[in-house]
Amino acid sequence: MWTSARAEPLLGRLIREPTCHAPMIHQKVSFIASPCELFTIYLGSQKYGTAIDDRVSISRKVGARFTAGSGMLRGRHLGLARRS
Repeated sequence: MWTSARAEPLLGRLIREPTCHAPMIHQKVSFIASPCELFTIYLGSQKYGTAIDDRVSISRKVGARFTAGSGMLRGRHLGLARRS
């Protein structure tokens, strides 16, 4: 186990040190686009990549993996529902 200069286990120090609680950030965004247009943007690699100015790999298939934001956003589609 790693230890500090005082030979105290680092994990023990981390548990006892107080945690910093940052204030909650609340944002509200309005889009001038229909839900159908947003669906098309978010599930299209090229359009989504242009919107966030980064590489995006995404598919419209349930079970498909997706990545965006330099790997900060990644996962798998559990289900998709498109409303007209």
